[in-house]
Amino acid sequence: MSVSENSRPSLRIPPWLRVKLPCSPAYAATGALVRDMELHTVCRSARCPNIFECYSRKTATFLILGDTCTRGCAFCNIGNGAVREPDPDEPARVGRATAALGLRHAVVTSVTRDDLPDGGAAHFAATIEAIRRSNRPCPTIEVLIPDFRGDEAALRTVMAAGPHIINHNVETPPAHYARIRPQADYAQSLELLR
Repeated sequence: MSVSENSRPSLRIPPWLRVKLPCSPAYAATGALVRDMELHTVCRSARCPNIFECYSRKTATFLILGDTCTRGCAFCNIGNGAVREPDPDEPARVGRATAALGLRHAVVTSVTRDDLPDGGAAHFAATIEAIRRSNRPCPTIEVLIPDFRGDEAALRTVMAAGPHIINHNVETPPAHYARIRPQADYAQSLELLR
């Protein structure tokens, strides 16, 4: 503890707890690319603590369909509320961004869009296709999809676009769904994965 000019004690952070945030040219370039292309990433929108590591390696998890979710799950840092119409140019921008970053593996997720009839499935498909068109060779494409409220046709739309990997998070055990994910259904998520 030290004493400040006002004679009030102040606590100092011990050196072993201090972390120097990396600031590399790659980190700055990735952040600028995402900002200039008006894209969203989980890294920024969800305030991921690994952003410095990922951006410094010229990678990011793209967040499509805006940065506002129609749900308000208790575990998530992404904001919820009124949403905008999906940006029809967003898939092409994601495709160009993956090419500019030289990604070998592209990860695309989204906010949940219960306001859209297909939950955003067509937007996922368009993004997958845009990544394929913009990249030679094409990176592996992983999508982390919402539950689409159990809509099998929406899931088939994403599957027909042919991503290499389809993921879906359940986030929490079923006993906590009512409190943490009240607008989701654990059994429905398992059926989606099946």
